[in-house]
Amino acid sequence: MDAVLIILPSAERLQALLADIKEAGAPGATVYDSQGLEFLSWLGAYPSLSRQLGLEGADREQGKTVLAIVPEEATPRVIAAAERLLDGFSAPYSGMLCTWKVSHFRCFQGDKALTEVSR
Repeated sequence: MDAVLIILPSAERLQALLADIKEAGAPGATVYDSQGLEFLSWLGAYPSLSRQLGLEGADREQGKTVLAIVPEEATPRVIAAAERLLDGFSAPYSGMLCTWKVSHFRCFQGDKALTEVSR
């Protein structure tokens, strides 16, 4: 199993990304709200303000982080799907993608038995 982390600068392409990676073989994904350093850089020497002004409900562009645990054979297809949708991550603020090997994975999947993979 591999973990695939995709960071989007906005939610604009989120639904299309989720559909594309599911079709490519990701069995599911978790989506988190996120914010990059570019937005937070204006806070400079006042990190406490980020909690009060920047991260606690202020109007701002909201990034999204997608985490999927993917079977190894599907990882190249999931990466290719994300690259197609996000134009290869070649433009500024197009996002970021990284993967890593998962040594332990446990997940209850509805009426299926517990899934466990260990290396």
